[in-house]
Amino acid sequence: MYGRRSRVIAASTIGRDLKPGEHVHHRNEDRTDDSPTNLEIISAADHNRHHKTGTTKSLSSREKTSRSLKRAYVEGRRSPAIRRGTEQRQSKLTPENVREIRGSSESCLVLSRRYGVSKTTILDVINNRAWSHINV
Repeated sequence: MYGRRSRVIAASTIGRDLKPGEHVHHRNEDRTDDSPTNLEIISAADHNRHHKTGTTKSLSSREKTSRSLKRAYVEGRRSPAIRRGTEQRQSKLTPENVREIRGSSESCLVLSRRYGVSKTTILDVINNRAWSHINV
């Protein structure tokens, strides 16, 4: 069986395999210390909350990432992912819906309920801040 050493040790300590949603947290934050007393099994949400709460990347780290991405775009190793309309997987509207919304005189509330989107989305469509590539 292959797995992270900490997960294997935690599983052997409790006498069962870990479930997919269970994470192993190192109490002393040292990932090389896999002693059973240092390992704690917690949910993915709790683990994320523990490590991410109140943390932000430093300005120098953000600038370094920005420079790396810009260089990758210039060198052609990466292309910007510009997805519009139904190319976005989470899109709830279609071009036909957008045309109907822009041509409608109904309130944003009525339209938002009909199409299952927020009033802000309806306003963005009407004011051409969203779906600007669709002409009426």
